[in-house]
Amino acid sequence: MECREVHFSFERNISLFPYRAHVKELILAYKSRGYERLSLFFAELLHPVWEKEFPRIPLVPIPPRPERMKERGFDPIGLIAGHISRLCSVPVIPLLARAKGTKEQKLLSKEQREENLKKAFLVKGETVKSACKGDRLPLSIVLLDDVFTTGATLHRCAEVLKGEGVQEVYGLTLARD
Repeated sequence: MECREVHFSFERNISLFPYRAHVKELILAYKSRGYERLSLFFAELLHPVWEKEFPRIPLVPIPPRPERMKERGFDPIGLIAGHISRLCSVPVIPLLARAKGTKEQKLLSKEQREENLKKAFLVKGETVKSACKGDRLPLSIVLLDDVFTTGATLHRCAEVLKGEGVQEVYGLTLARD
C-alpha cells in the first residue's frame, strides 16, 4: 500500500509471487546456497509473463554487487535472463554495472536504501556500442530482478537508463515483499 503513493521512474512492475514461505525459501536457496539449477525453473516461470506483457522488449538484468558476485561465483539474475532469452529469443542486454562499495539493500531501511543507490548504477558504455545499434539504447527495456521490496533498485536503475535516452522502463520480478 505504501508504494501506491510513491512516484517511480519506471512505468510498472510485475511480480509473480508474494515473497513468502516456499517462494522466499527457493529464492534464498538459489542465491545464498548456490542452487544454480533453479535459474531455469525461475526462467520458465518468468518467460510467459514477459511474452504476454512485454513482447520484443529487451531484458536488462539488475547486476549484483561486485562483492556478492565474487562470493557466489555466479550472477543469479543474469543466469535467469540468459535462460529466458533461450526460451523465447528475447534480447538480453547487460547495460548496467554496479559500483563497488554499496551495501546490501535488505539490511537497510527505506531511506537508507534510497541513499545507498544514488551512485550505485551506471550504464556500461562498451555494452551500448557492442549490443545496441550504434550508440543508441533501446527506447523501451524491462529490468529483471528477484525481489521487489521498496522499489528503490528499479527506480534508480530506471532513472539512470532514462538519463541515457531510454523512454520506457518496466520491471519484472520473481516476488514482491
